[in-house]
Amino acid sequence: AFPEWGIWQQFQTDEYQAALTSDASDKPRPMTHYVQTAAEISSLYDDVSYAKAGSVLHMWNHALTDAVFKRGLHNYLDANKFTSAVEDDLFNALQIAAKEENHPIPARIEDMLRSWTQQGGYPVLTVSRNYDDGSFTVAQQSFHNNENTKSDKLWYIPINYASQSNADFRNTAASDFLLNVSSIKVDAKLSKDDWLILNKQSTGFYRINYDDKNWKLIVEGLHDKPYKVHPLNRAQLMHDAYRFSISNRLQHSTLLEMLPYLVEEDQYAPWATAKGIFDTFHRFLIDHSNYEYFQRYLAYIVEPVYEKFGVHEDSGEQHYHKFTRNIIIHLAWMADVKTCQQEVRKKFEAELNNVVAIEPNLRSQFYCLALKDATSTEFNYVFDELMNTNDQALRNSFISSLGCAENPEQLNKFFSSSIDTGNKLRSPERLTILSAAYSRSQAGLYAAMEFLNNNWQAYGELAIGSNKPLDAAIRGMSSYVVKSDQELKLLELVDKVKESAYVNSDLETVVKSRIQDNYNWLKANRDPIMSWMLNFRNSGSASLTLSFVSLASALVIVVFRLF
Repeated sequence: AFPEWGIWQQFQTDEYQAALTSDASDKPRPMTHYVQTAAEISSLYDDVSYAKAGSVLHMWNHALTDAVFKRGLHNYLDANKFTSAVEDDLFNALQIAAKEENHPIPARIEDMLRSWTQQGGYPVLTVSRNYDDGSFTVAQQSFHNNENTKSDKLWYIPINYASQSNADFRNTAASDFLLNVSSIKVDAKLSKDDWLILNKQSTGFYRINYDDKNWKLIVEGLHDKPYKVHPLNRAQLMHDAYRFSISNRLQHSTLLEMLPYLVEEDQYAPWATAKGIFDTFHRFLIDHSNYEYFQRYLAYIVEPVYEKFGVHEDSGEQHYHKFTRNIIIHLAWMADVKTCQQEVRKKFEAELNNVVAIEPNLRSQFYCLALKDATSTEFNYVFDELMNTNDQALRNSFISSLGCAENPEQLNKFFSSSIDTGNKLRSPERLTILSAAYSRSQAGLYAAMEFLNNNWQAYGELAIGSNKPLDAAIRGMSSYVVKSDQELKLLELVDKVKESAYVNSDLETVVKSRIQDNYNWLKANRDPIMSWMLNFRNSGSASLTLSFVSLASALVIVVFRLF
């Protein structure tokens, strides 16, 4: 209803990218999936049914054009207004709409959409350019997070593209199709020096990998004139490059050389995507002896942007600009930008002393950062705010912020509130307290494991209906284990509870599998990333020294001329 709000930026980061990540397992289930029991039905309320389904419909809306899709939905709703429907009813309605709108389609709607609804997963398109004649080849294969997983699945895939010389991302209708074939050639007559980007506005539900030269041209283009590339494509280029780099499909250097373009970025979707990447790097690299290299790299990117955004909201600014400011402040703190840390503390203390209130959109972020090293008085202030407000949005914000604390005593007080049934916490809130902390810091993870080790039975009794909060908490913590002592503590806890009724029988297997996945990430990615950042640090220092020498030389010349 309000396109100026930029809601598709949030759709991309919250739904589209989430679906691409979760639907890339070794055995993804299809969207159309027969179920019978209540438990089977309940299990379908997931990213496949919602985020992926919405993304696939979004893709075909653009591929077939808005006119065809809207008429098709009208036909579908009108024909089935007093009855139930199946997917074929929608496909038939869209087929009729295409004919009514005189819109040519290369195959039956039923065949094209069934390739997406009746098989799980999605494709990765590999683009190989011929730099002599300007053509390019697009090949498809099933994408899995595990690069060793293979499949012979094929899809009907709508594609379009933009180039550096024709950087028009507005028309998102399909210009070409892969019609259930492994590859096609597109005679595009591209200049050899132009970047090529497929999937305008990132509407197609697939990933795209390019040959090395085109990746290089894209990176150069982003650094030179990032605004020529649509912000949704800027976001997805980073998201794809990250997934490819951690699965041996792309060199880490491509992603790491791309990210500094963010110095010129001010849009929400690219920064939200970058935040996910930097948060992952932080989680896996924080114990590295040279973690400061990562912080310097991040500071190089985020500090100039932080200076532009600042810590105060401006009257009348667009609401996604406010969301972006939160991300910038979060990353600037992570990068150890001192001005950010000082200004956050100052603003938090001003609210604490009833001088100036923090703006609502910033409160959760500022509370979180300030509570990382808060005094008992500061922690108790936020804790009491949680207990005394009836505003659910504020309560959620306070729980999220309190999880950022890193003091063991404060965390224990926070965790203990989850099993204190005499306090003012609401039942569903009690199940969110542990994850608010163990997902934020290693201090939170250690404290959560210690708390459950001493209180696992009481926590298990928090179950609502058929859910098992103890089981969910331990599984969740396993995703954040990156060191052997953390593994030992968590497996000791698993051994203590695995025979109880509070957990599922496969808990130990799942926990060990997730921990091994983390170790695999570290083994494959930590050293090449840190090695690249060391070179970045050294080259950055060299550039800084050169700039200083140049400045000194210029001053000598000026002084010489004056005298």
